[in-house]
Amino acid sequence: MNSWIVNAELVGVAVAKIEKGKASGFDSLTVEHISNCHPIIYSLLAKLSSLMLISSSVPSDFGKGITIPTPIIIIIIIIITRLISIAP
Repeated sequence: MNSWIVNAELVGVAVAKIEKGKASGFDSLTVEHISNCHPIIYSLLAKLSSLMLISSSVPSDFGKGITIPTPIIIIIIIIITRLISIAP
């Protein structure tokens, strides 16, 4: 299996396009971890991605995430508080 569907160059381009400064995910990795790592990681990520595409299988942990809901009432209270503080 010498021809991989995803190659290291494609992974490098994708990593370069990701917006930096975002919060980490479930695994505590940030974009900065990937963009500042050794280039061999791009090759490993390319092989992992290719194997997932070939096998039509994705690890279940890839679907985990952290969501912190913000109720709309809190947003409304913040807006009203700011409006009141601005009013003369």
